[in-house]
Amino acid sequence: MESDLRTVNLKIGQIFGNAKVFKEAVREHAIKQGRSIWFPCNEKFRVQGVYKCKLDNCSWSIWASCYEKNNHVLMIKTLNDKHTCPRVQKNRLANSAWLAKRYTEALRPRKEFNMFDFLGKVRKDYVCQPSKAQVYRAKRKAGLLIEGSLATQYAKLWDYVEEIRRSNLDEIRPKVWEAAKATTVEDFNRVMTKIKDMNEKSYEWLCEKPAEQWSKSHFKDWPKCDMLLNNLCESVNGNKVILKARSAPIFTMLEMIRVKIMNRRVNMRIDMEKWYRNIGSRVAKFMELQAQHSGQFVAHLGW
Repeated sequence: MESDLRTVNLKIGQIFGNAKVFKEAVREHAIKQGRSIWFPCNEKFRVQGVYKCKLDNCSWSIWASCYEKNNHVLMIKTLNDKHTCPRVQKNRLANSAWLAKRYTEALRPRKEFNMFDFLGKVRKDYVCQPSKAQVYRAKRKAGLLIEGSLATQYAKLWDYVEEIRRSNLDEIRPKVWEAAKATTVEDFNRVMTKIKDMNEKSYEWLCEKPAEQWSKSHFKDWPKCDMLLNNLCESVNGNKVILKARSAPIFTMLEMIRVKIMNRRVNMRIDMEKWYRNIGSRVAKFMELQAQHSGQFVAHLGW
């Protein structure tokens, strides 16, 4: 409906779903024509719009009323589309609420935004000149339209948590960690049996992964330090995703971080599939360089 209102041509006999849609169509028409509209009559089933001109009296007028009894549908009954008033550059109808609704995507939060480019786009589309203050207010309102207010999101925070728990099968995660931390093969097999009883698909997925790569029970015993460290948290701290996400509402912030982590894992896996050695390409290059340098030396036993 919004895209239709942008190109609507008002004419007698035209039908609108309700008074709100009709007034939006008249507003869109007035902004494109560079005129200001006054609605002197605002009844439930009857709406009249008249141009309001500060310099001259304008004869333009439009009248719409109920199409059928006990029906919200309105039809244009009278239309005088000739006007004598001049165009206005600063139209009171092109306010921040209208800008936020019409240019929602362009005003999306955390999207690259240039004030002068946006003002130029509005001038090109509607030949009107909103103020910078209006644009900043519109940008804030567009954020509310897209993401909602902080109060609304906090009210739904528990629903978000429950959905994450439902979709992530949280009851299996502790068991997977228990299997990963198991120090004996017997404990590992016992936990894997419990996982199989809880969710067979998860069990089959884990069985496809060599236990030597993720469970202590199958690690070689020559290392003397059992510290398991990955750079996942450090990669998030050092990435700009935290800076971009922390200014967003709570749901948007959590989703931005979650999606970033998921995308990073997928991209890392795709890169790892390209390895032709058992170690990473960066480490392989470093070891190759060290091997070249060490070739200049001769090793002697110390006894």
